[in-house]
Amino acid sequence: MIAKALVHDPEIIVLDEPTAGVDVELRNSLWEYVIKLNEEGKTIILTTHYLEEAEALCDRIAIMNKGKIVKVDSKESLINSIDKKIIKIKFADPAHGLEEELVEIDFELDDDQRQIEIETAKRDLDKILKKINDLNLEIVDIDIESAKLEDVFIKLTNLGGDDN
Repeated sequence: MIAKALVHDPEIIVLDEPTAGVDVELRNSLWEYVIKLNEEGKTIILTTHYLEEAEALCDRIAIMNKGKIVKVDSKESLINSIDKKIIKIKFADPAHGLEEELVEIDFELDDDQRQIEIETAKRDLDKILKKINDLNLEIVDIDIESAKLEDVFIKLTNLGGDDN
């Protein structure tokens, strides 16, 4: 169907759920080709329920809820609108003392106490990292993730139930 649509060399290509039901290899080939078309100056309009694909492939995103567009913006602006960071820290040794130092912070510590995961607002990041640093624990790895497009979708479509 995509080949048929491209016969006339259109400037705008609309793809409606193009990867629904296809295997991983075909999906990857399709996205490589779509990226190539976009780099050649074609405008690609993609509808998808796969938010990871939209996040990986799209520059501008429109989020719809119940048939209406609720927000259109750049991917970066949408993701930055969510005040969320996920911090994952691995320690060389068991992280004794974290419970006392981070008493007011909700976090998960793995069973061997060598890895902590904290979901927090961006504004609290410095405070949390300072408290961990004050414990003089040897950090072997740290990963800080931002919100994902899925978080934006949930907020904008009220799937989180905040206003129900």
